[in-house]
Amino acid sequence: MLYINFSFFDLKHFFSTPIKFVKRATYLFAILFILMTTGCGSSRMQIATTPASEAQSGRVEINPRVETLMIRGSVAELVGDYRNALEAYQEARVYAPNAPALFLAIAQVYQKMNRFDTAMEMLKQGAAIDSSHIELLENLAFLYELKQENEAAIRTYKRLISITQVDIDYRVRLASLYLRSEENEKAIAEFEHIVKLGYATPDIWRPLGLLYVQEQRFDEAMQTLQSWIKESPDEEQGYIDVGEVFKAQNDKDGLIEWFEKTLDAHPEFEVVRSELQQLFLEAGDMNAAIALYEQAVARDSSAVTSIGQLALLYLEAGDTLSAKKMLAKLERSDLADPGQVGFLYLQAGDTLKAETLFEQIIEQRPDDWRSYYNRGQLSYFGSKWLDTIKYLSKAVEVNPKEPALWLMLSETYIRIDSLESAERSLRNALELAPDNKDANYMLGFILYQQQRADESVPYFEKAIEVDGNDFRAMGILASIYDGKGNYTISDSLYERALRLSPKNSVFNNNYGYSLSERGIRLEYANELVDRALEVEPENGSYLDTKGWVLYQLGDYQSALEYIQRSLQVRDSSAEVWEHLGDVHEKLGQYEEAIRAWRKAYQIDGTRKTLLEKLEQLENKPE
Repeated sequence: MLYINFSFFDLKHFFSTPIKFVKRATYLFAILFILMTTGCGSSRMQIATTPASEAQSGRVEINPRVETLMIRGSVAELVGDYRNALEAYQEARVYAPNAPALFLAIAQVYQKMNRFDTAMEMLKQGAAIDSSHIELLENLAFLYELKQENEAAIRTYKRLISITQVDIDYRVRLASLYLRSEENEKAIAEFEHIVKLGYATPDIWRPLGLLYVQEQRFDEAMQTLQSWIKESPDEEQGYIDVGEVFKAQNDKDGLIEWFEKTLDAHPEFEVVRSELQQLFLEAGDMNAAIALYEQAVARDSSAVTSIGQLALLYLEAGDTLSAKKMLAKLERSDLADPGQVGFLYLQAGDTLKAETLFEQIIEQRPDDWRSYYNRGQLSYFGSKWLDTIKYLSKAVEVNPKEPALWLMLSETYIRIDSLESAERSLRNALELAPDNKDANYMLGFILYQQQRADESVPYFEKAIEVDGNDFRAMGILASIYDGKGNYTISDSLYERALRLSPKNSVFNNNYGYSLSERGIRLEYANELVDRALEVEPENGSYLDTKGWVLYQLGDYQSALEYIQRSLQVRDSSAEVWEHLGDVHEKLGQYEEAIRAWRKAYQIDGTRKTLLEKLEQLENKPE
């Protein structure tokens, strides 16, 4: 019978965003073309119309017309008039066709217009004229990175390094490109070179140290990260990263000792304390975890984070009295969030205190939707559905643009079987967040529950599109397509759902029943229903499916036993009574078959096939 029951470090992205380089000269003129002067004392601005290599040697042609056009283009560019900027720069090229700065200026306008291919072509042409023009190469490298042409970007940065010799930015970019290409050793070499040049900073120590860890070069990792700590002794992240060296070596004792020493020197490090607490809890040492936060609270009695964590630990340890003492401290503090304190009281079992705090929050912040949301959550946890709806309705009134509110409100309506209200809330949620997988699944489920299966299909399909592992949606969608006779799709969905949730009794039963109804793959159908019965051995629908599979296999006596067991659990199913009649008929027990079919027709008079069966059997010759 068909049954419905409702990596260690991500170093590749450490420098994932290409740098837009800071230009080295004044915006309106120097970043767009090469400024030259005839002498140190001259104030006249001159435009290089030859490559920079020639300009630097003194062979510069001056053209006032180019200067005028460049000024016009830069002003147009400044105000966002890119068409006129391009027109001016292109006209300037008539008078200075080999000026690299013009190629750069035009490329930068195309970049602003998001026409990156054209910008790249202009930069390539400019670099062909002057292969040592730094800004051209910088912009070209940036575009290579943007288009993820890593090899070309690497070549360009290497060229820039050969020109500038010690430019650290380029080596950092090179390292990031090597990381993206998973060439860790080359990335390490670039960082090591920066260190040798004496330009190491925390931004260099950290990725180098973590790379060493990833490559299991632990001594070098420790030395590098310790260098970072020596340079920045108050930076907590350095100590945490040293901890990663111990973690990578599975040295829990060393890690605990390291964090304990760190806290002795820096008791203000909250993340280190949290990490150490977790280690104690993993080791089953609740007392050590509690002592850790008791020390923190003794050191600073106003530290609300430590007080709250200590309260949670006391609750976990079953020491409600000590927990409530900490909560009383929090309640008196101006720094504590009353909402968090309220939920802690709830965990401590003091519902009345929690309610009082949340009501106070509403009085203090009547225009803050979170006040009503938190109060609604409190009612939800207490299964007070009408109160939950009251507070959540107020929350959406104050802030109708928050999908989570509509989603929780719809779930509460489902709890009281108010499906129409739940549907309205879910449609509001999906209007705000159309790709929310839970909202799509829930709306599909509600429509399906209301026998609106065709309407539910796009929502289940959307849920699966957003999350390819949503076996819930797959299982129900499979049953819908099964009912339509589209078995190619339904079988595929059943198989996918069962790969993700192999012990799901509903899917195993429904798929098995579908196969038995079609009379195909009966041994597999028998395995499926056995899996379902392992989970729920007394489920009437599953027992009926088992009986029907055995019927199709020709084992009528065993089929009779399972179907009779099914009726002991639920005797109001016309389908099961009809199955019973079918089995009796195969066993030659005709009077029993007639009684079973008549019972089925009495329960469901729309099953016209029963009349045909009864007529054939009643008119059967003796």
